[in-house]
Amino acid sequence: MSVRRCAHMGWLWGAGLAVGMAVASLANQASAEAGPDRPPEELTQHAFELLQAGRLVESEQVFRQALAGDPNFVQARFGLGTVYYEAGRVGEAITMLEEVHEEFPDFYPVLNNLAWIYATTEELHYRNGTRAIRLAQEAIFQQPQRFQVWNTLAEAYYVLGDYSRAERASRQALRYARAQGAPQEQQTRYEQSIRRARTAAQAEAILAAAPDRIERISSALSNP
Repeated sequence: MSVRRCAHMGWLWGAGLAVGMAVASLANQASAEAGPDRPPEELTQHAFELLQAGRLVESEQVFRQALAGDPNFVQARFGLGTVYYEAGRVGEAITMLEEVHEEFPDFYPVLNNLAWIYATTEELHYRNGTRAIRLAQEAIFQQPQRFQVWNTLAEAYYVLGDYSRAERASRQALRYARAQGAPQEQQTRYEQSIRRARTAAQAEAILAAAPDRIERISSALSNP
């Protein structure tokens, strides 16, 4: 699974670092060594830098070092769940993030990322559009101007076939992304999501409006 895929859609990367502590620039931590005597906050910052660089094995090791110092440190647990997901260990990611959510129900990065997994995972037995919508809505209540969260909600609606709501949520994501100066690549993807939902809604309307005609066409094609 590509590390970059999560970064430009609905996944919240280091958002957990911004909750409950002031974070120094991760870029300045790139060359730092994760020593065993460093506090969990510093180890977690370094682990997120490794994660964003695609160094998953090292990132997992440093997150575990942080948790050895403080097993309940929520940002490190959030990060470890992210590593699991990036490594394709979807079940482990869900287990970790659900545990964090149960203990910290207002921690919106976990709400968003769980919703993103349930809405978009390629392992279909983990898909759960209804839960994805509920989690994304809770995240929006916490952070209503986060464009990533609106995009996650749009994906959840799309999975359940609610294309009109998916389009509206994508428009909200694009609106906030533009207002906050999000990268153009991200804005373009939201525009694509709007078109995708609109096209699906139009196709659904056509199918609903003329089922008999479509059946006749299908029958004619199958019996030339």
